[in-house]
Amino acid sequence: MPPPNKSFFLYGSVGIEFALAVLLGLFAGRWADQRMGTGGGLALLGFALGVLTGFRSLWRVAQQAQREAERGSTPDKQDPWK
Repeated sequence: MPPPNKSFFLYGSVGIEFALAVLLGLFAGRWADQRMGTGGGLALLGFALGVLTGFRSLWRVAQQAQREAERGSTPDKQDPWK
């Protein structure tokens, strides 16, 4: 069985990171709304912060992929399992 490809896990986890950031922000905002008795503004703020955090993660991975693409791969460094 071939070893797992590192980039597969790196790029495959971006969607999970994005969803977790959004949900964590939303639930933290809802918790703060219930705790402080506010009308949902903190949930909206938490959601927005989660979206921004998710996009930041997406941006970092895209930048890393761009750097790897610019470096290119030489024939001796290609994955032998492809």
